[in-house]
Amino acid sequence: MDEDFLAAFLMARALGRRSRSQAWLFGFSYTKVYRSLEMSRLSAEAERLVSSRLGWGGWFGWDNCSRLRETVVDAFIDRHLDPETFGRLTDDGALAISLIDEAARSGRGRRYLAEVRLALKDAEEDSFRARADYIAGKIK
Repeated sequence: MDEDFLAAFLMARALGRRSRSQAWLFGFSYTKVYRSLEMSRLSAEAERLVSSRLGWGGWFGWDNCSRLRETVVDAFIDRHLDPETFGRLTDDGALAISLIDEAARSGRGRRYLAEVRLALKDAEEDSFRARADYIAGKIK
């Protein structure tokens, strides 16, 4: 089993309602699945596994990367998954900003981001404290 398929499988599990470790599964698979979708390197089976669980999104409903970002953000907010895991979902700064921006589009998302900010503001890593500062600017 290759890494991309494993990540797609774990993402599909996270997007379901049965797993008790949804936040962890998202954390393990988000960046890998996003980059694999972006580079069109998922097998057809792995892509179907993930895309069948994604919401249809807004204007860019045809774009699986946008659908993945929106669906994952909605899952964290709607299921009130661990805010710190959301803040650390990816090591990629650009992907983290896109997740934060997506969450900041709604009042519920901004309230959730306030919790994420609290979880990250005293982090040892500069990058996570920088995310907390970015979030502070988004939730004003």
